[in-house]
Amino acid sequence: MLAVDAGVSMSNGSVGFSRLEV
Repeated sequence: MLAVDAGVSMSNGSVGFSRLEV
């Protein structure tokens, strides 16, 4: 798996950087 830092994520209700594992 690769951990990538995405841009802003408002899906989690928090505006900030989220970590996406693909």
